[in-house]
Amino acid sequence: MRIPDKVLASLTAQIKESYEYDQKYYQSKIELVKKDYDRMEKRKRAMYEDKLDGRITAEEYDEKVAEYKSKQAELNHQLQSYAQTDKSFIATVEAVLNLVS
Repeated sequence: MRIPDKVLASLTAQIKESYEYDQKYYQSKIELVKKDYDRMEKRKRAMYEDKLDGRITAEEYDEKVAEYKSKQAELNHQLQSYAQTDKSFIATVEAVLNLVS
C-alpha cells in the first residue's frame, strides 16, 4: 500500500505544523518550570543568609529548605516529562513516515 505523494506531502505539512505548535507549547512550559526552580534556589540562598544572621532558627531553615528541595524535585520531574513527550512524538512521526513511504 502506498500513499500518493500529494497526500503524503499534505500529511507531512500537517505533522510539521503540529510539531512546531507543540514545541512552542512545551518550550513555554519548560521556561515556567525553570523560573520556578530558580526562584526556589534563590529562596534557599536567602534563607541561608537569614539563618546565618539569626533571623530564623536552624529548625525553621531546615524545614523550609526541605520544602524547597521537594518542590525542585517535582519541577525536575516535570522537565523530564516534557522531554520524554517530545521524544515520543518524534519516534511516532518517524514510524508513521516509514510505514507510508
